Amino acid sequence: MTEILDKIKDLSILEIIGILTVIFAFIKLLFEVIPQLKNIKNSSLNFFAEKIESKLLQKRAIANNIEKAVNEIVIDVKQELPIGWLKKISIKWISGNFKIKQDEDILILKLKPIKNQDYNLINGVYHSFNNSLFPDTKEVIPRNIHNAAVLLLSKRALVKHYPILKENYENNIVEKSIKDDSSIADLYGKFDEIDKEGYFTGSFLREVDHIAKSARFNEKRNIIEDEIKCLLNHIIKFKNKTPHSAEDLWYRKGNISNYGFILVAKPFHSNEKIYLSRAIKRAGKGINRLYILGCNQEKPFFKKVVKSISNIPQYKLLELYKLNRDYRGEKGGVGALFIIESSDENDSKKIDSFFEDESE
Repeated sequence: MTEILDKIKDLSILEIIGILTVIFAFIKLLFEVIPQLKNIKNSSLNFFAEKIESKLLQKRAIANNIEKAVNEIVIDVKQELPIGWLKKISIKWISGNFKIKQDEDILILKLKPIKNQDYNLINGVYHSFNNSLFPDTKEVIPRNIHNAAVLLLSKRALVKHYPILKENYENNIVEKSIKDDSSIADLYGKFDEIDKEGYFTGSFLREVDHIAKSARFNEKRNIIEDEIKCLLNHIIKFKNKTPHSAEDLWYRKGNISNYGFILVAKPFHSNEKIYLSRAIKRAGKGINRLYILGCNQEKPFFKKVVKSISNIPQYKLLELYKLNRDYRGEKGGVGALFIIESSDENDSKKIDSFFEDESE
């Protein structure tokens, strides 16, 4: 080895360049003459190129803190949905295909990074919602209904924080889904219509989940899609009601579920008894799920109404939640869901705690 090094030292620069040229020419000839070697060269170069590019894209995605941006969006919408639906997101940037891992308190998304950071954010938000909505009933709910719900809610959440991404999201996510299933377009439009007045997250998604749970292991599973469409049509009719609409429009008794609405607006006398009377009437008609919806500017009175209804022995408070829009179409709102069941002595404490958090 020492002798070889000594001989190399004695060579001139031009001689060394000449030797290297011959060696590379010989290797190139081998690649050209033997196809297998050429294939190995190409695949090796492609492999290493992809690895290098993937690492660069991963670093860029991390530098842009896509994970933090996705979590901010998730936290904002989480307050509208049932407890446990949306979890904190952890994004692992990988060179392979999309994967997902569900832990108890966190959703791990394994995504392939893209050069365009807008698309990385869009994909992160979309996959977060796609794998979080209806966590216990996703397999039961018709695919087109689930997909349309994911498309609308993830778009609304993303655009609220990043309005500039609206066109990108619609062109690359919504349009592709509609091409795959044309029935999504009609559902998406109707979901958007009821979302503008708070009913999408305020009652529709919760009622769909309840329908799926109720029919999961019995013969009614075969009519879930029809039941959900009847639910949707009823909510559309209800939100478009007039002062002269029939009283029975305020509730619906379906084949799988029945529910009713009470819309709280503070009267000039500030007396909640009128709403208490309506809740008792709904219970008398056998309505076992009662949605109470209110407006931001009337939250103190809404709290008063909800507390009064919680004192009705047969009603139990199931949830209190915020809304993106109220039933008047204005920003912000609040909702409560009661079910027919023995009331809980802790309901009053739950209500106080919720509104204490609101005031902070």
